[in-house]
Amino acid sequence: MLRILPEPLADALTALGESFTKAAAGSGDGPHGNGFSGGESGVFVDQVRCLATSDREDDSWTRRDGRHLLRNDTVAGRLALAYIVGGRRYLSADTFGLILEDVANRATARIPAGDFAQFVNLAVAEPYRDPARELPIWVTVAHKLASGKGRDYFSQEIPQLATDHDPLYAEIPPAALYSESLVPGASQPVAPTFDGYTAHLLKEVLPGADGGFSAHADALEAYVAEHLLSRLAS
Repeated sequence: MLRILPEPLADALTALGESFTKAAAGSGDGPHGNGFSGGESGVFVDQVRCLATSDREDDSWTRRDGRHLLRNDTVAGRLALAYIVGGRRYLSADTFGLILEDVANRATARIPAGDFAQFVNLAVAEPYRDPARELPIWVTVAHKLASGKGRDYFSQEIPQLATDHDPLYAEIPPAALYSESLVPGASQPVAPTFDGYTAHLLKEVLPGADGGFSAHADALEAYVAEHLLSRLAS
């Protein structure tokens, strides 16, 4: 977790991470143990893909080895997946910032559940898989806000995220309706690899900086504090 987060926000994100982890393990809320509160109607964890979704329709879900996952062999399942993976992830930097403020205030009930699920996937699920993803995601949001591009759907620009495409895309029936946004290549990242992206981002945020992204963690966290976290109190 970022070291410069205000304590109330850090505590709220820690609690959110704990809820996500419990739901992923089947000890969360709801009849299947894969839910937790947040957003206007709560969210659920696809326990195979380890991603959050707002979809609660029974015909969107199935079970595999005792774990619940969204189906990609039905139209309903693919429509649910399209909101959280692939080329139709429509969460803007502006919306990420608004959700962040509500999370800090423990007041997420007004957030559309679909947007909240996407926030969880970026702020919780990605670092859960790989902690090295956390800072670049936050810096990306801060940079969009600082550049007046808060309406950009920023996650589509970051390569190799868990939400880049459906990791189970090979199971989608051939020529299936609403499948085109779920397969590899549906998103258009700024660079082909995550390392390439962070190198590009570093040049944008700290022109002239030498070395790798992590070598400038203090300066990058200060950038997040200035351009993103400062808005929480304004």
